[in-house]
Order: sequence, then structure tokens, then C-alpha cells
Amino acid sequence: MSSLPNNWQIKSLGEVASITAGQGAPQGDENFSDKGYPFIRAGSLENLMNGSNYDQLEKIEEEKAKKHHLKLFLEGCILFAKSGMSSMKDRVIVLKSSAYVVSHLAVIQPNENLDSKYLAHWLGFFKPSRLIKDESYPSISLDTVSKISVPFPPLQIQKQIAEILEQADKAKQKRKEANKLTDEFLQSVFIEMFGDPVKNPKGWEIKSFDQLVEKFQYGTSIKSSLDGIPVLRIPNIIQGVLDLSDLKNVKLSEKEMHSLVLNINDILFVRTNGNPDFVGRCALYNLTGKYVFASYLIRAIVRKENVNSMFLVYLLGNSDYRNVIRSKCSTTAGQFNINTKGLGGLPIILPHISLQQQFAEIVNKTDALKEKQKQSEQELGNLFQSLMQKHLKGSWCELIAYPSSRNRDLRLRREGIIGFAVATFCMMSEEIIESFIMITRLSLFKREI
Repeated sequence: MSSLPNNWQIKSLGEVASITAGQGAPQGDENFSDKGYPFIRAGSLENLMNGSNYDQLEKIEEEKAKKHHLKLFLEGCILFAKSGMSSMKDRVIVLKSSAYVVSHLAVIQPNENLDSKYLAHWLGFFKPSRLIKDESYPSISLDTVSKISVPFPPLQIQKQIAEILEQADKAKQKRKEANKLTDEFLQSVFIEMFGDPVKNPKGWEIKSFDQLVEKFQYGTSIKSSLDGIPVLRIPNIIQGVLDLSDLKNVKLSEKEMHSLVLNINDILFVRTNGNPDFVGRCALYNLTGKYVFASYLIRAIVRKENVNSMFLVYLLGNSDYRNVIRSKCSTTAGQFNINTKGLGGLPIILPHISLQQQFAEIVNKTDALKEKQKQSEQELGNLFQSLMQKHLKGSWCELIAYPSSRNRDLRLRREGIIGFAVATFCMMSEEIIESFIMITRLSLFKREI
């Protein structure tokens, strides 16, 4: 904070904004309607941050709002959760339309000299959860919120900073959309090449799954520990791929380890879960190094001469085929299960192996693109944080003061400030991603018609 420009100040949030909270939610469905103003709960914040429309929220008509003494908060107010587990999530939004707000949310209404978007970005960087004193009972008092220190540049500078950060944030959102479209694109390619795997309109030969594997195998039930060999568990099976962000180890005997070490092209299935949609979820094993798998997973070792593992993973992950898998599940004490017999009885369409391999090549090429997107997303996240740092130190104020690109470049070269390069990257990156999304949408559209 000591490097702030001369025309910046540090103020407490209570000095530059009105701080309050929402009110208790009316009890009973009869209080809600499809008319009136939206009612925002703590659980609504994530969807709103991801771009959900306010029309999708439950609403309260004015008469009911008066009856329950609800206050209407205006567009531009800033919300974040101040109590409950949601307060640990640091979800900060700016109201895009007037709304009623639940009591678990803090509501900040900036005065005329404080830009809402600037403050929201700053709170996103500051992270309100750092004010929680006891994570067992997470809560942030409004008095504590009012004492948050805020760097306070002139209003015009606030707006310019907010605009630059908006561009960077848009680039991040476009990246997420591009990743989602990539997955939809592959499912579209699968349907175009092989047809609906349940209805089998192309008349492919059908075999049971157990005819296409060398064997099914359950994993180890030994408890995980800090030492030993990495063990893949249910949390590691995410939407057809392996996620190693929460990886455990397990100590095994040489004999058991030899039996359970995974091989390239093995397929891992979730065999039990409280959510039936998760049972039978699978992923292709394609990692380097030695890994084993836990008892809530089943391994399928595929007969490579007849079937391609990548083809199988996409077939079994097809949204229509999920009902077939669900029909093989049983329930016990609230848990849904599928065993090796249930998996083995699944009907599998069997196009010629060369066609399956063509599909696998398309997936591999697309995965290579996704990996580049993932690396770029990480770089973008780092650059966004860099932008935030620059913003807090006030460096942007000086950059924005140089309207001429030539003067700006000279300034950057002289002082070594990377801020402008970061912003340019973010904006260029958005254009590139936008082009990719447009091309992918066109491709999907062509397939639909």
C-alpha cells in the first residue's frame, strides 16, 4: 500500500459505502412466484457468477415483500456470503437488477465516488473469508466488513481499472466455455460416426461387455496413507478423465501391488456411490508411472484386438447410455452399486476396430488442444492475479495516464512494468478463444442439420 500514487487514498469500507445485510427468507412456497423481483439466496451466488439469468431465480411480488418487511436492494449493490459454509467460498457479485436478499448475505451499496465493479474486483482479490475467525462456525460481522481497508483512487481511474479487469475476466470465462464446447464436440462426433449407442440405428454388431474384456477386477481395500504407491479413488474419476488433484498413497505387498498396478488403456469404473448418476462413471487410464486403484473402483482390462478403450469410454459416458447403466445398479442402505456381473452384462455396439481407432485419433488430437487450453487457462489465471497486484499497487493509474501507445510503450520499456502486456494478452486471448468457440459452434451446427 505504501507505493500508492499521490492521488490515491486508503479508506475503510464503512467510509465509502453503506453496509447492511439481507433479511430472513419467507417460509412457504406460497410466498414465491414467477412475478416480482428476484430473491437471492447464498446458494444463488455461484450460478449468478457463472452468468445465470436473474429470470431463473424465484421471485417475490411486492405485496408479499411488504408483508414480510423485505427491503429491495438496487442494481449495483455488491453481495457476498457472511455466514454459513458459503462464506468460505468468496463469491462476490454485483447486482445486475434490483432484488430481495437473504439474511446470510452482506449487502454493500457504494456511494457516488466508489465504482461497484472496481470494489467487487477488489473484494475478489481481498477475499472476505479471511475475516472468518472460527472456520467451525464461519461468520463475518458487518462491523468487521465496515473496517476493511480499500485503496481509493479517483472515480475515473476506478472505472478504467474495472474495465481492464472485466476484459481479463471475460477471457477466463470464454476459456471455460471453450472447454465445455470441446467436450460437446467430441460427443457430437461420436454420434455422427456410430449413431445412438442405445438405439443402434446403424445396425452394428452387439456384444456383452464381458465378451470384450480379459477381466474385471476390484481394487485394494487397504486404507490410504502418506507413504506407498499412488492409489486412484472415486474423487479421481471426473467426467471421463483422471483428476490427480486429490491423490492418496497406499502401502501394499509386492504381490498385491503387482496385481493392481494399472496399465495403459485400462478403464476404471466407480462401482458404488450415494448418487446413482455417479455409479458406472468411468475414465481411461493413460498416466505414466505406477498407480493402483481402490476398492470402490473396478478395473476393466480390454481385449485390444476387438475394441478400443477410448471408444468404450465415450460410449459408456453417453448421456442416453447412462440409463442402461442405471438399470444394472442395485441399492443398499442408500448406496447405489454396480458389480462386475452388472458391468459384464452391458450391451455394447461394436463397429469395426479401424473406425473405433479413427475416433480415438480425433479424441487424442482434441485432447492435445485441451491440454494447451488448460496450460493457457493457468497462465491466464496467473496473469489475472498479476493484474490484481498491479491494481493494488496503483501502477495502472500511471499506465492509463498515457493515452498514446507510443508513449505507453516507452514508459513500459523504461520502467519494466508488465501491466499493459498483461492486459493486451488478455484481450487478444479473448479474441482467439471467441474465434475458436465460433468455429466449434459452426461445426456442431453443421452436424445438427
